[in-house]
Amino acid sequence: MENYETPKREVRWKNTGKNSPEPCNERKKFQHTVREVISNNYFTKPEEIEPKQKQVFICRGISGSGKSTLIHNLKERFRKENPDAQISICSADHYFIHDGEYKFDGSKLKEAHEQCKEKFSKDLNQEKGIIFVDNTNLEYWEMQYYVEEAERRGYEINILEVHAEFNEICSRQNNEGGKNISKEKIQHMREKLRNPQVPENRRDFLKAQTIHVNGGVNTPSF
Repeated sequence: MENYETPKREVRWKNTGKNSPEPCNERKKFQHTVREVISNNYFTKPEEIEPKQKQVFICRGISGSGKSTLIHNLKERFRKENPDAQISICSADHYFIHDGEYKFDGSKLKEAHEQCKEKFSKDLNQEKGIIFVDNTNLEYWEMQYYVEEAERRGYEINILEVHAEFNEICSRQNNEGGKNISKEKIQHMREKLRNPQVPENRRDFLKAQTIHVNGGVNTPSF
């Protein structure tokens, strides 16, 4: 099994020695963080994300923000650095791939997420070294299963929060292979990304474990 000796890293913030901006009130802590990230370009470069043994990366971001591309690039780099690495990707989108073709069906989302959870549990049982969860995870309850199961198995957890400019996301949705999500729905997802409902006893943990990445060509804005 692979063995990464990378030292424990802290999420780095541009031009500061802090892990995150100072919080305001509890209700808007995450909204404040996201605003600070985008306004001050506090993004971690993908090449600065280091792999470790027994690590789970949970992606969080709007559909079309660049999560899958980021995961693909990280997986390729990690495997190049360590050819023996056991790396797995769990995604509800895999449910909609048939004969190599992606056909999204919103009525089957429950089944898709159940299949994703089953694969994640199987990967944990097989002690895969690095596991990516490639879903939107805009609200805490959407990632709760993955967080709690990973913690129970002794995995380190990082939240890869992927941002992209609004018009760039809309353009990707209209391209072939996109889900054709409306601008109104994308805007609603942006609000959840900025201000998710997170239990008070999990806020500090998730904030400390979040790595912000620019998944677009342009700099995201509010």
